[in-house]
Amino acid sequence: MTSAVDILCVAFAALPEATQDEALVRLRDIQLTRLAAAEDETAVFLRGLRRVAELNGGELSPDLYKRTRASLLVDGDELPPLSAVIGHYTTWAMAKEAAGLSELTTADVITMRFRRRMRGLNPHYAVDELEVALARCAGEVGRAPLVSEYDAWRRKELSLAATRGEHGRVPGPEAFRRRFGSWGKALLACGHSVDDLYLRLEAPDRSALRAKVWRYTDASLASALKACARALGRPPLVEEYGVWRRRALKDGRRDIPTDSPFRRRFGSWEQALKHFGFSDAEIAARLVDGRARSNAWLREWQPRPESVRQPSD
Repeated sequence: MTSAVDILCVAFAALPEATQDEALVRLRDIQLTRLAAAEDETAVFLRGLRRVAELNGGELSPDLYKRTRASLLVDGDELPPLSAVIGHYTTWAMAKEAAGLSELTTADVITMRFRRRMRGLNPHYAVDELEVALARCAGEVGRAPLVSEYDAWRRKELSLAATRGEHGRVPGPEAFRRRFGSWGKALLACGHSVDDLYLRLEAPDRSALRAKVWRYTDASLASALKACARALGRPPLVEEYGVWRRRALKDGRRDIPTDSPFRRRFGSWEQALKHFGFSDAEIAARLVDGRARSNAWLREWQPRPESVRQPSD
């Protein structure tokens, strides 16, 4: 049984060559209209871009788009505004590229292609290739590697491949950043723990360079916080922790974290206390004691009546 598609193809083949081109354009417009009716935003913008190009001999520019849209609007044929088109595609260059691609593929494929580009995914390395490369480097370094350590390992691997007459294929650090968003996220995605990220920064030559929030492992933060709590007999206030830290440093303890890594890593001082095992009741009680001490301090420093200067006659 002959299908509708077969009939359409036979009829198309019977058309003159010039008419075939016109038929393809009209068929494409029918498809875009259908997609637009289904509220496909990309299809709506593509239809507008193609319409402007067709009415201007294939030329497409922001000025031409605005002028053509204004003239069509008089006849009741409304196209999306230029600002919406650029907003959808990020730049005019990408919008123009999308219009060209619409001659070759569907709106859905164009949408996926542009989303992939905007996410910055690296199409040259599969996830398993990245995982294998990072695991090999970590095995040689003995822990989760720094970016500089991975880069040095990669250069060595490429050099060894060159001496064997081979073309080395080892992803660079930028491939991990494009795929996962950052080097730290890449380490986590490839199987390393949060503590592994902190431990890799414990090398003595990096202690002065690394940010405070990354300088300490959970274990080192827990050790400092619990030592302070033991000295006070309860969970500390931020101010109390600061006083305890200054005293501990004077007594010879080294590299004790400030309160900043606790707050930045866990969101607040209270969240850090919860993370390290203190109960809600203990955390709330420390505030009551803190207010009492504060009020006592204020009473102590209230000016005495006899010390108040009397106004002169």
